[in-house]
Amino acid sequence: DAVLRTFASLAARLEPGRAKHLVEAASTPLAHAIDASLMLLPLSLLPEWLPKKFRFHIPMQLRPFDVVSRDGWLNSHDIHVFVISESRLLLNAICCSHLCSFFFRAKACPRDYEPNGHSFIDRFWRGMSQQGGTYIILDVALGMFAISLAALQWLRFLHMDPTAVLTFGGIGGVAFGLASQNLVGNLIAGLLILVTRPFKLGDVIDTGSVRGRVRQVGWSFTKVETADGSIVSIPNKGVNERQTTNESAGSQKVIKCSVPVRFPQGFNQHEDLIEELVRAVADAGICDLAKSPTAVLKLDIAGRRYPLPILSINLPVINKELTAARIESDVTLAMVRFLKAKGCEIPGLHSS
Repeated sequence: DAVLRTFASLAARLEPGRAKHLVEAASTPLAHAIDASLMLLPLSLLPEWLPKKFRFHIPMQLRPFDVVSRDGWLNSHDIHVFVISESRLLLNAICCSHLCSFFFRAKACPRDYEPNGHSFIDRFWRGMSQQGGTYIILDVALGMFAISLAALQWLRFLHMDPTAVLTFGGIGGVAFGLASQNLVGNLIAGLLILVTRPFKLGDVIDTGSVRGRVRQVGWSFTKVETADGSIVSIPNKGVNERQTTNESAGSQKVIKCSVPVRFPQGFNQHEDLIEELVRAVADAGICDLAKSPTAVLKLDIAGRRYPLPILSINLPVINKELTAARIESDVTLAMVRFLKAKGCEIPGLHSS
């Protein structure tokens, strides 16, 4: 408690930033490491209380567990060496575990700090907040390295051979991978998404079955918020296997608006009318145009006795946000109002 209060007092005096974050990250692991050291100190002194002539004959049934003297007799010196050796190994494992905890706390971006600098740690925190693929892989690699160091110390304390553990772990990993191919496939697909970054948080994507804004890219699933506000979790493997359209990418997009129309004087003056309609749509200020819109007139003869003219306007708009549906609706209404004002008939549209 005294250590925690000291670090809390020191952190309160520092300005929000990296120094304060490191002090706060080190407070709890350091306090726990000191507690462990103080608890192991009396244990390491226990053999000092034994008489120097102390001897204990190990029963035959326990001879396989005789790892100290190996001669069937246990004296005070053997106990002293064993306790000191095991206490040192245990203390190393505990301190390494708390050092690993400090590392995980330190590499996490502080809440009250904006990483706007150009140093490595600021770029690392900024890349993690933006889910940059390179920085996420670096974060995973650093985390695995820290955990491996702590696990190695515990294996030494338990007197286990790391090579044998890795061998059995590798065999178990292969068996697990074969038994859970979908899970492994999603993990690899998530890694590919994080590295290649076909889309980022906030982008609007269309996978064919789901269309919405990306809210989270995880190791197994990509979470997308649809137009109705629901969150859909898409397996990363499915995102990679399907043709995924990123509607937020690119500097511009083309929105097509079509209206069936019958001109009042046939096709005699339709060219001038269409040019006037294009100018009216461009001057309406409905959207930010990247360049002038174009119009196309086609005849729909499918299943009809008489061809029906279909007037379409292609609008190259600046791709700022996903407003295609609103722009298409507003432009279509503007086209209908203009055409009706010019005496054109809109098939299927009846006024009361």
